[in-house]
Amino acid sequence: IVAVFVESRPLTETDKEILKNDFALADRLDIHVVTLTGDVATQLIQYARDNRVTQIIIGHSDRTRWQEFLHGSIINRLTASLRSLDILLVTASEEP
Repeated sequence: IVAVFVESRPLTETDKEILKNDFALADRLDIHVVTLTGDVATQLIQYARDNRVTQIIIGHSDRTRWQEFLHGSIINRLTASLRSLDILLVTASEEP
């Protein structure tokens, strides 16, 4: 198991705190963390190919439809480029 974080934009203070907690959890679970920089889909596709990844678990993107129109869907790009992988999409729970 490897946790991969792709930094694709400057992080807000809230993002930094969430990431700090996520990295701490990975450390407690003895999960190696890899940090990449650039376009999320491109970086994940390249990492998966270079490292012979067999499964990806990814959180649902919070991109708006407008952002997906401009930049494309990360999930669509992953599924189109990594057809031999199992990809599990985990959605966020809705706030009450």
